[in-house]
Amino acid sequence: MKVGVIGSGIMGNGIAQVFATSGFEVVLVDVNGELLEKAKQTITKSLGKILGKQGKENEVEDVLNRLTFTTDKGQFKDADLVVEAITNL
Repeated sequence: MKVGVIGSGIMGNGIAQVFATSGFEVVLVDVNGELLEKAKQTITKSLGKILGKQGKENEVEDVLNRLTFTTDKGQFKDADLVVEAITNL
């Protein structure tokens, strides 16, 4: 199953992390590449803590490999589920 998440802020990167940790392929999309990089760093740090406590440090890369960080909404074309996690400005 492929999951798309729109918005890479606190909620969006958390949602993406949970799906990826659960074994799903995840595409995280944001309009800002810098925010995507920050989301990747946040997820990497969080996974290190969570999986480290479980003695599964070696699984961090596996989870990260299930995540795609992009500004291209076209990556959703074959997603089974898309979750919106953006603010309405």
